[in-house]
Amino acid sequence: MTWAGNFTPLFTQMQQLGLFKAMTVATGMGDNQALKAGYANALDSVGVSVYHYTLPKNAINDWLIAKHKEKYGTPPDLFTEGGFTAAQLLVAALKETGGDASADKLIPVLEKAAFDGPKGKYMVRAADHVFLQPLYLVKLVNTSDADFKFFELLQEFGPEQTAPPCALTGDYASRCPK
Repeated sequence: MTWAGNFTPLFTQMQQLGLFKAMTVATGMGDNQALKAGYANALDSVGVSVYHYTLPKNAINDWLIAKHKEKYGTPPDLFTEGGFTAAQLLVAALKETGGDASADKLIPVLEKAAFDGPKGKYMVRAADHVFLQPLYLVKLVNTSDADFKFFELLQEFGPEQTAPPCALTGDYASRCPK
């Protein structure tokens, strides 16, 4: 399945064929409006969510939810957390460099970055600068909740569990942990 086009018929056909009862169907979980508009026939599917406001249970996420609802009248959506987290990382790095935004000053600071954000612990892997963060395995239980409470959390994966292998090559390959 791709993100482009109307994917509702795919889920409808899978539902009609009984695939959701016969096996675990996995998909990436989209934003609230896409879930509401096109996933009604994907109930009981399982997938990865990079963020949904109902999943993290911590004070930073609570603050983000409250401020987002206050300003926009709706809870934060799929990509809200990413922008917020990027801002957190940038502000923390600039504080550490005394406001110096040059690459020479920021790189060593960012290479050791680790902080708490809306999803919990985040960190930058110094070897290849991969940003590690929690992810969620969820089950889609409805698409009609007025507050977009669509998921049952099946498992939360910590940043180390979601880390891809270090894939540097050539002159940089030696930076990868053995």
